[in-house]
Amino acid sequence: MKTLSVIILFLGMSTWTFAQKQITLLVKENTVPCEGVAPMDCLQVKEGTAKTWSNFYTAIKGFNYKPGYQYKLTVIKKKLTGPLPADASAYSYQLKKI
Repeated sequence: MKTLSVIILFLGMSTWTFAQKQITLLVKENTVPCEGVAPMDCLQVKEGTAKTWSNFYTAIKGFNYKPGYQYKLTVIKKKLTGPLPADASAYSYQLKKI
């Protein structure tokens, strides 16, 4: 019985760990016009060691972007579960450190 409890605990922790990870995002000092569900302004980001900027269509909880500043962020990227709208991100992002 004790072994079964340890296995269940391990599987639960593994699922939680694999569903989220810590990443580094470099945020460009200006936004660009982009098209999501509707026209909007997107942050431009480089994730990890990426060489090129890409549009970032979703929000980062806890991050207050101000134009004119380049940011290096540590962010928790979490995979969302369950049915998601077709136009929604499969991930949520939470600021950990600027």
